[in-house]
Amino acid sequence: SGDLIIGSSGHGAIYRAKAGASKATVWIDPRASGIAALLGVYADDPTRTLYACSVAFGAPPDKADSLSALRTFDLRTGAPKGSYPMPGGAKALCNDIATTRDGTAYVTDTLGGQVLRLKPGAQALEVWVKDSRLAGVDGVAIGGDGAIYVNTVTTGRMFRIPVAADGSAGPVTELRPSAPLAGPDGLRSLGGMRFLQAENRAGAVEVVTVSGDRATITPIKTGR
Repeated sequence: SGDLIIGSSGHGAIYRAKAGASKATVWIDPRASGIAALLGVYADDPTRTLYACSVAFGAPPDKADSLSALRTFDLRTGAPKGSYPMPGGAKALCNDIATTRDGTAYVTDTLGGQVLRLKPGAQALEVWVKDSRLAGVDGVAIGGDGAIYVNTVTTGRMFRIPVAADGSAGPVTELRPSAPLAGPDGLRSLGGMRFLQAENRAGAVEVVTVSGDRATITPIKTGR
């Protein structure tokens, strides 16, 4: 619909700026949702679902595990739909989400160096792929080829992970960026093999175009 949805890492609110609005306002109040801090949010229009990564930043030990979860809300009303604890509790960090056409959600666990999966109708997240090269995995997006693309915020790398016919993860392949990456963070599909990416340490927003194992980086805006 053109709405912009924003998660707050500081206090857990989910903001929405409706199409044409001049500012964002609190849409899902943390006092109602119970979320203390958020990282990635992802709007899935076909299933009318808003995915949100609840994290345990600064939470007391007795609440930390329960706050580390993938949360879902109704994309139209903001009503809660589900809560899926992260495997490993507070030792995991839900960071970003992307969904495929069949409604499967892929979720990055930055601390665990792994990508989790939530199948349609499933009651729990499962580990889809874990690899030492995925340490610090952050942004995730679906390519036009159906593969899962991720970046790593701590090591500045990008990877392609194909989805096999049975749904399992294929071999992890590192991409060669045309320029060094400084804290690649958010990643969103622009259609085909083009992605929108944020680099948090560089203060940059850029388009990433993937061809084979090469990723061409085209800055849109740089500077803090």
